[in-house]
Amino acid sequence: MTRVVSYDRAGFGRSDPGPLPRTPTRLVNELYSLLERAGERSPYIFVGHSLGAALGRLYSGIYPQEVVGMIWVDSAHEYMQQFMSFWNSAYNVLVASGNLGAFLARTGLVQRFGRKLMVANYPLARTPEEQDELVSQMGVPRFFETMRDETRGWYPPENWTQRPQSLGDLPVIMIEVQYPPDPPRRYPPWQYQEFRQGWAEIQGELSRLSSRVRRVPVESSHDVMYDRPEVIVQAVQDMLDILGYDRRVSIEMD
Repeated sequence: MTRVVSYDRAGFGRSDPGPLPRTPTRLVNELYSLLERAGERSPYIFVGHSLGAALGRLYSGIYPQEVVGMIWVDSAHEYMQQFMSFWNSAYNVLVASGNLGAFLARTGLVQRFGRKLMVANYPLARTPEEQDELVSQMGVPRFFETMRDETRGWYPPENWTQRPQSLGDLPVIMIEVQYPPDPPRRYPPWQYQEFRQGWAEIQGELSRLSSRVRRVPVESSHDVMYDRPEVIVQAVQDMLDILGYDRRVSIEMD
């Protein structure tokens, strides 16, 4: 029987804030300590979305004996700015948004007027009770401060110990969103096209890190876990088969 473990990084959800700076190595070491103290035992299949996939690669690099397989859900790259010229500006916007969001949350405006937007972006919060919990976690200054501090921590290339390294024959399943050719509303066409090209280059580079990569295209937004959770569940089941493990696993996505 397999076991599924999900957690909130320090500062998110019900987790206490963590020490600064929030560098990738610190985040990975905190996860290692959390698993140790919780009594969890490797080997692990690491499932990571976006930045979480990059953290999974770093975790495997620091603790190679712990990870036997990885699933990357529309993975980001450790050095995003090398693939998209606008990433420097995006970084500044994210930091400024974190500062503004924290200020507005302290005034109570986020919880009072931001509920509809938060619920729309997190459709798995279906019941009023779940939506109240969502707002209580995301409508507070700590959420925005953590978002800002993590952005500052993972953005500088020197904060990553190294460019993604070869994983040898470690099994990897890459879930890759197939972004449509037309830009979303209010998205500059030139920027969207650069994003699509850069994202495709990222997935191509990452696919060469292991000799045992399975690429799974999916029609979805970047948030596959909300739009197509069954794809992730299937990837976990497939990874268990690849590794020859007992695939009797129940994954609750609600």
